[in-house]
Amino acid sequence: MTMAQNPQFSIFCQNCLKNHKSGIWGDLDIEDKESNDFALENNERILSAYKFPPEIKIKNEVKIWIVTEHDRSVTTILFPSEY
Repeated sequence: MTMAQNPQFSIFCQNCLKNHKSGIWGDLDIEDKESNDFALENNERILSAYKFPPEIKIKNEVKIWIVTEHDRSVTTILFPSEY
């Protein structure tokens, strides 16, 4: 599926990217959120996770992950099944 095929999913991903960039890590436990806060200060990889709202239905998926590499050169949106 592409974002063009599902405008609601596209908007969801854009909003999640804004949150990720702002340090709002989404649906992670407290330890993972603290790890991300540490990673910001120490140039390590950052991972956030966001569960789909009820109106978004994608077969066999319930959330996205957003990963930013340690050097901040690349940020990737993916389904957990793609990892």
